[in-house]
Amino acid sequence: MIKTRIIHKTPIIPFILLAVILLTGCGSEGQKTRKPAGDFSRGMLLSAEAIGSPSAAVNPEGDLIQVVIPGQNGETGNSFQYIRLDQEAGIVMDQELDLELAPYVRSPQVIAIGEELHLVWAARESTQENWELWHAIINADAEVTSTPKLVSMGTERVSQFEGTEDDQGNLTIVWEDGNANSLYFTRISKQGNLISPPKLMVAEGELPALIADQEGTHVAWMQGDQLFYSVIYEDTSFPLEGEALATIKVALGNRLDGPVISITDSQVYLFWSILRQTGLEAGTAITEYLVFPKSEMGQARRGLVTIFPVSEDFLQPYQGSLSLSQAVPAPPEDYLSTDHILNPQTLATPAQDVMLVAVSARQVNRLDFHMQIMVGIFEEGVYDSYVVGTRTTEISQNPSISLDAGGNLHLIWQEGFAGNRVFYATTAPIARERLDRVALGDFSTLIFSGGLEAITGILLFPFAFPWMAIGLVITIALRLARNDEDVTQPLSIALVVLALLSYQVSKLLFLPDILIYVPFSAWLDVPQGLGSVLRVGVPIIIIGLGIATAEWRRRHRNSVTSSLGYYMTAVIVDTVLTLSIYGVIFLGEY
Repeated sequence: MIKTRIIHKTPIIPFILLAVILLTGCGSEGQKTRKPAGDFSRGMLLSAEAIGSPSAAVNPEGDLIQVVIPGQNGETGNSFQYIRLDQEAGIVMDQELDLELAPYVRSPQVIAIGEELHLVWAARESTQENWELWHAIINADAEVTSTPKLVSMGTERVSQFEGTEDDQGNLTIVWEDGNANSLYFTRISKQGNLISPPKLMVAEGELPALIADQEGTHVAWMQGDQLFYSVIYEDTSFPLEGEALATIKVALGNRLDGPVISITDSQVYLFWSILRQTGLEAGTAITEYLVFPKSEMGQARRGLVTIFPVSEDFLQPYQGSLSLSQAVPAPPEDYLSTDHILNPQTLATPAQDVMLVAVSARQVNRLDFHMQIMVGIFEEGVYDSYVVGTRTTEISQNPSISLDAGGNLHLIWQEGFAGNRVFYATTAPIARERLDRVALGDFSTLIFSGGLEAITGILLFPFAFPWMAIGLVITIALRLARNDEDVTQPLSIALVVLALLSYQVSKLLFLPDILIYVPFSAWLDVPQGLGSVLRVGVPIIIIGLGIATAEWRRRHRNSVTSSLGYYMTAVIVDTVLTLSIYGVIFLGEY
């Protein structure tokens, strides 16, 4: 009796789908952005449910990064999410603060004083009531150590507000009364006690900005289209009059962001941006600055923060006091800059000799424009260079920049149209090494995006026929001259080698970026050391696979293999592999 052997085939498709799901799941946990050119790390996702701008504080050692993010709790309504990072950018703590918040809250701001964090935010009970200003103190364990207290008068409508640590270690808060267009301020001790009740600072003004150093508290504000500045000392009388520094014209329908203020040991910096939404310049934005030596407002210099549309092409070695290896020199002429730079944010604490300003700027990425975060560097009052902070395909906005004592930069920003996702990146070597690692979840991007673009690249096969032309002429001529030729014959071997060399040379002439493009880097952040290996090794492997396939076909054929057949087999395999890996160059990677 003949027994029939039944072979059970294991279905492979369910296993493939399961692997893809697992890879995708790994990618969502600890999601990271792509690594930008230069020294900044990949961005690490802190929150995906923010409903407003985050605020952060970094200690001088750079090993304590505290972030407060406004969000919503399904049970209690609004909440403030507290996240603490360590020196390696590891999340040590992530929890909601134990605060009973009003139904409407916005704009939390944190100011580190000593070992504790002072939190100031605006709140109101309903849309019919005015915004009020509240204050609480938080320790490093996310415990609220002081009872939340009202610091504004409760009768005004709090609009924009700012807080800073003064030279005595106390907290100074200034806010705008939207009803009267005036500015008020108060002082709170490091223990959270009210030092002085709210007092009128400026009788007519809006959009306040302030920062303090050992000399006093530096304040800037707008009055109409005039930018005013003043310094508060212990014996200063109120209300302030200030000194007009510049005229900022904002046409009807346009939007002014700022001013923001920061200082170094010798200079005072003011930044602001104008988003143009009307006229022929609609859709563009500029960021301006004003810098002058302390106590010498008459020497103020005004200029534009300029950034190249494609910054990666201009990276140069950095020579300065920051912990950076590369930077992009500032464009020598304003017309070379991108036409959309806005939302400037600068250091919240005084610096020594270098000033930083983070902006959101339009950049070219894969033949398309995306808003990215750039960090401008000022040396002794001169706009010298900038570094690339992000590489995303979403809208990157509302940056917050900090600088530790080691010269390392810490960047937090929002991503997406609504800004729901909050990310953190840094130039600190220890944290950067950890954040830049290729994670398992990155391979889901490689599979999906890389797979689709590989297929698209293969569809460009007809454009690769010129690569094969010379080799085809050689092998066809040989075939016509000797119809019975065999690829194993000495003359055939020599001509096939010549044909394959002509193919490789033609391929490089038509696609020279093969020599500089790191394979798979369009979808995966390849480590620098591995990049050199891939740049050399992948083309060699492609050539080897093409020849190996042709050789396998020759050995397994019952008939004689011609030089033409051998050549076509090798170059077709080579072309398909080349287009699947390097075809992305046609799609805008270079």
